[in-house]
Amino acid sequence: MGNNASSEIVRIESLTEDRIEEVRELERSCGLRSFDASWYESELRRESSVFIIAIELGDESGGEPVVGAITGWVVAGDWEVDNLAVSKAHRRKGIGLALMKAAAGRAALLGVQRAVLEVRYGNVAAQTLYHRLGFREAGRRRNYYSDPVEDALLLMCEGEEWGRLLAGLGD
Repeated sequence: MGNNASSEIVRIESLTEDRIEEVRELERSCGLRSFDASWYESELRRESSVFIIAIELGDESGGEPVVGAITGWVVAGDWEVDNLAVSKAHRRKGIGLALMKAAAGRAALLGVQRAVLEVRYGNVAAQTLYHRLGFREAGRRRNYYSDPVEDALLLMCEGEEWGRLLAGLGD
């Protein structure tokens, strides 16, 4: 992962079946859609799934809880990011960045040349992270989200920007 604050507090690894419930709980606590456990179990068997988690290293209770997760798939040569979740207590520590880089690296191994995602129009923090990684606005989807109803920005990272993202994986 490189020398950043996140590497000192979390371990980045692939999602395994024994961590599915933690990921589902994290997604819900972040206000994101979460699928049922059997769906995750099925998806974990697909080569095209890119599911990465961040595990806190030795918290106060002696446990190692999941504090971040990214889910997505490779579809028709694109990496489609579904959810990126970081627990509220662990935000602004580089965990989201570390998850995005790890997942991009995994997607690249599957032959991906472009990443796509939707982000809430009002989620400026997420947009800042995605722009830092080279994502650019490719469109807007009106009333895409519910609870509350909000537009989505469609973001893409491709070409030279995708190359720069992959080249920076060791940073």
